[in-house]
Order: sequence, then structure tokens, then C-alpha cells
Amino acid sequence: DLNFILWFLPVTILTTGIFQSFYYYALRHREFKAISTSRIIQNVILVVVSIALGYYGFSSGMITGLITGQICGCLIMAFFVLKENKDLWYKLSHREMRTQAKIHKDFFHDCFASRANFIHIT
Repeated sequence: DLNFILWFLPVTILTTGIFQSFYYYALRHREFKAISTSRIIQNVILVVVSIALGYYGFSSGMITGLITGQICGCLIMAFFVLKENKDLWYKLSHREMRTQAKIHKDFFHDCFASRANFIHIT
């Protein structure tokens, strides 16, 4: 049953990363209502899906509940952040992202060059 669970790992990592990006953006802009609402809905969905799938005999109910809650939390956080900052999408440009990537291209290499550096930044 471990192979089945491993398929959920990339989705969990992706949704956690997206949620944290929106979370820190909302925190920086003091949008506490968006943070609290998304966390409450995320956890309610997690519990409801986990209990429902457990009741109906699915063995992966908790993992499915976690992922479903994370996806809903990401969507709600994105909705709140993008609703408050409508011009945020217009500020993104492919050219600017490429420019920033070239400027900071050695960041990951420097951070993860050795195991010791990885341990110190986490």
C-alpha cells in the first residue's frame, strides 16, 4: 500500500508550496482574514473528507482528505489574494521572470551545494 501513498507525495509538496507562497504574501500584506478563512476551510474539508472516506471503508481517507484540504486551501487563498490585488497578474511578465532567474541562477547551487548548507537553511 506504500506505492499508492507515494503517488500523493508530489501533489502534497506542490500544494504545500503554493499555499505557503500565498500565505506569506497575504501575511506580508496583512490580509489576516484570507489566512484564517483559508485555514479554517482547509481543515474542515480535511476532517469531513477523512471521516467520510473512513466511514465508507477507504484506507486512504486521511491522505485524500489532506490533499483535498490543501487544494481547497490553495484555491481559497489564491482567490482572496488575487481579489484584493487585481493588478498582481498584470505585473508578471515572462521577460521579467527570465531576467530575475538569470540574476539569481546561482542561488540554488550555493544553497544546496553541500549537505551542511541544506541542513542550515531548513
